[in-house]
Amino acid sequence: MISKKAKLGVAIAAMLGLGAAQNAAADAYAYAYVDISSFAINLTGAVTISDIGNVNGIMTATGDAGTNCTGQFGSAVDCLPANGGTAGGTANDTFGQLGTAAGGSLGPNFARGDGNVPDGTEAKIVSEAQSNGPNEQGSSQYALAAQYEVVVDGGGTNDTLQFVFNADKLLETLLDATAVPPSQAQASITFQVQLTPSGEETPVFEWVPAGSGSAAGGTVSAEPFSLQTTLVSLSTGDEKSNSNAGGFDATTDDLADGIYDLSVRVTSAVNVVRTAEPPTVPEPASLALLGLGLAGVAAVRRRKVRG
Repeated sequence: MISKKAKLGVAIAAMLGLGAAQNAAADAYAYAYVDISSFAINLTGAVTISDIGNVNGIMTATGDAGTNCTGQFGSAVDCLPANGGTAGGTANDTFGQLGTAAGGSLGPNFARGDGNVPDGTEAKIVSEAQSNGPNEQGSSQYALAAQYEVVVDGGGTNDTLQFVFNADKLLETLLDATAVPPSQAQASITFQVQLTPSGEETPVFEWVPAGSGSAAGGTVSAEPFSLQTTLVSLSTGDEKSNSNAGGFDATTDDLADGIYDLSVRVTSAVNVVRTAEPPTVPEPASLALLGLGLAGVAAVRRRKVRG
């Protein structure tokens, strides 16, 4: 039979970094958002789903860098956002784009992150940062992890776990026309499911949806797009965007009897760096005038020496 015991709640950690504020327009911007909804783990084999129910709930989030918020699976958990710079007054559960570079009102320099599990079957996380120059940077990282213990005791015949959920993602990066190398804006999200025999290191099932439709130790039925996404803007005026929404479905191979550790992890992260403009190079005509001026100064000096 297969049964599941709550081994650990879920925890999410956030890290936040921000440089000093300036009074100029935004030059580097990054945003990463992912919403995992209708999340469930279904069972087949010797025990019906009603014996253990659906495993619903991915917990979230943290209020300050280094401060974790934990809760039990299947229940709502909501923690205060992590805000820095001009994002200090941002309200809880604000997941839209706030930076002036994206048409919002927040700026010039900030980094923020937020997360929420409203009903135990959905998890939302966001990271957003914006910086202007010279030599400014900001970053935000959210890492959500849920862990469970799974016990298999059905003879290894048709004992499987099925993971089903919907995902909605949006990532954007931007360097405006005044940003210069090595300025950069980066946004990323990741998602991973691992099932590992207790006390061992090598998983018997690992699903890292990358759009290939494959999972080690299992079968993927639906994987419409990648949840391992990174956008990077490195050149002046470079703007990138990636958004998708759809349903995901994967099932493990038959599992041998035993105890397993199950982990589900989703992350969002952003990093922006604004570099100062290089020194202005004089135009050729300016150089010629400068040369004439220096020549005049030299002539005056010669006359003084002769006098």
